[in-house]
Amino acid sequence: MKASLGASSIQDFIGANTDYIIFYINKFLKKSYTYEDGLGLLQIILEYSSEDSRNSFYLETILAGLLQNSTKAKNPDIQKTHFKIYHLFLLKILSWRSGVDQGAKDETEEKILQKWLKILHHKDEMEIEEIHVEEQEMLNSEKLEEQKGDDLTSDQLPTEAEVGAEAEAEIETAAEQENLPNYVKLTDEIVRLVSKYISSKDQTLCLLSLELLTSGITILTPYEDKLLPVVHLIWFPLAEKFKSQNPIILRQCFNLLCLLAQSSRDFIHKRTISDIIPTINKFLTEVAKKSHQNSQQGMYRFSQEFKLIHTILSQYGQLILDIQIDEKNLDKSINCALRFLEKNQPEELQKITLDFCRSLLTYDAPTI
Repeated sequence: MKASLGASSIQDFIGANTDYIIFYINKFLKKSYTYEDGLGLLQIILEYSSEDSRNSFYLETILAGLLQNSTKAKNPDIQKTHFKIYHLFLLKILSWRSGVDQGAKDETEEKILQKWLKILHHKDEMEIEEIHVEEQEMLNSEKLEEQKGDDLTSDQLPTEAEVGAEAEAEIETAAEQENLPNYVKLTDEIVRLVSKYISSKDQTLCLLSLELLTSGITILTPYEDKLLPVVHLIWFPLAEKFKSQNPIILRQCFNLLCLLAQSSRDFIHKRTISDIIPTINKFLTEVAKKSHQNSQQGMYRFSQEFKLIHTILSQYGQLILDIQIDEKNLDKSINCALRFLEKNQPEELQKITLDFCRSLLTYDAPTI
């Protein structure tokens, strides 16, 4: 299609036919039997779209509607597809914001053609729950508020000054919200939606949520008013997830924690030291025995557990610096890491443990 219409690239082809393509995406997403096709088409558009104001507006509009669908969707496969689309969108935002986006890597014409044909000829129907506007609940809520207002005595009623101050604060908040880029508002909605899936027993949904949060937190970092409430929201399920026995999930949790430490610092200082650092130290203590026993086995270096140890030791020093860990807990963390300097430990782990120690040579830990 790109060649027949004379477009120089897939990005140019999509840009020149945005209205047509978006029309069909919206059409597909409105019907249950073409919903999956619409999601597939949207994935392709996200993958190949360029930073164009019109493209961004259309994509943000579609994704806003998709978020509403996600709150209703009960099919885990549909939810996973939604999450993958959100992740593509957030990765696009990050690449556009950094100014290094060059579009998706080139694929063969045959491979791209097969993607489109799969969507256009897909006949399988799927059932998704219809979205209903909960008007009655809203009406009931309004009536309840009115009844509460009627029950207030004159002493309980706010003064004119209090009403004025509250209104002024609301106006300022609304003005700040209006000035935020649309992609920031959408990112905030996405991370809030996926945060509840950190605790999911479905490992794929859990991993997707952690990946989405990592990208989303990166986007929200310059916007503290949006960032800190999200950090507070995800903290408890994230701290609980550090008790998982799955090394892949633990590695993603640790990467997210390091990002939170860089972006939030003082906000999570006490919580990190009390809720997570002891869990990390306990894990390092226990796994040091296992890595010692398996140091001569070449295959151990390719295990997920080894990768997790490597990730923790290579970033632990910076995490300690970011959260400004106190002297007492610093000693505990260093002692746990030093176990990997023993001569029978894998050489690679010995090297990164030395780097860990060097990173803390000039650190003046606060005393408590």
